[in-house]
Amino acid sequence: MKLLTWGVLIFRKEEMRITKFLVALTMASGLFAQNAPVQFSEADRKAIQDILKAVTKIPGTGGSLTGDNGSTKPYVPPPPPGPTAREKSTEAYWASRPSYIQALRKLPSDERIARATQLTALGIPVDNEIEVFLMDPFPEMTRRKNFGYTWFPAFGQNFAALVPAAPGITLPNGRSYDPNNPPPGTIKVSLDFAKGIE
Repeated sequence: MKLLTWGVLIFRKEEMRITKFLVALTMASGLFAQNAPVQFSEADRKAIQDILKAVTKIPGTGGSLTGDNGSTKPYVPPPPPGPTAREKSTEAYWASRPSYIQALRKLPSDERIARATQLTALGIPVDNEIEVFLMDPFPEMTRRKNFGYTWFPAFGQNFAALVPAAPGITLPNGRSYDPNNPPPGTIKVSLDFAKGIE
């Protein structure tokens, strides 16, 4: 009863925001539940109803706390949040890859590197950043695209030999990055996996 009396006093003397907090706290503890073992006097019940009538809504409770007859409605927690767009795009990327590439994702780092080496020896391109180091596909592909890459060296390839200069730059010896002629075994830069998601 001391807690209830204290709550009523605050309701009478302090700002409404404090009262809302106390009511929410008390509701969460089940103090106002109809089957609560605590027995209230008539004066206590009237004080409770006064508070409930004054505070009709509390953020996060999903709506009104009082029904048409003054009875309390049970708190229904909001559903858990679903996957974010970034999480969906990551799953979409891996789903778009062959099963033997998908398997890399579940391996410890040392085994993943060893398996990537085996796949490369078989002539299967493996994305170094995304599929070996497990970087987020969407920002990594976006970074490459923003820098002007249409293809990117794969795991095990000599980056400096394939990309003598950044896209759009030609070296004095005439060498440059050719966006229209990807060397064999390189990775296509694409955000197709994230269409309709990001």
